[in-house]
Amino acid sequence: MISDWLEHNHQEIQKGKIRVFSLDECHVCAGDICGYGWGDRKERREVDLDNYRDSQTYYGALDCVSGEVILSAYKTANSSSTIDFIKHLQRRSEGAQIV
Repeated sequence: MISDWLEHNHQEIQKGKIRVFSLDECHVCAGDICGYGWGDRKERREVDLDNYRDSQTYYGALDCVSGEVILSAYKTANSSSTIDFIKHLQRRSEGAQIV
């Protein structure tokens, strides 16, 4: 189980040798009035679109220890975009294993 693995690797996670992320992706479409996002409830989050007819895909990762949120915009959600986002997380986590 995931909880067993996290407990077993707790020290490495706390030391930053393993970074644990929660990942998601979303599509913001033109005309969307309501949406969801990560952030402090007291802070307003706005997403600008270049063209109101367009849509935008975002990949996001929440570092489960530090609370850091990493967002990246992509034209589409596909395997290439997913792999690119994972590589982005790896570059930001140099020297650490990411899970």
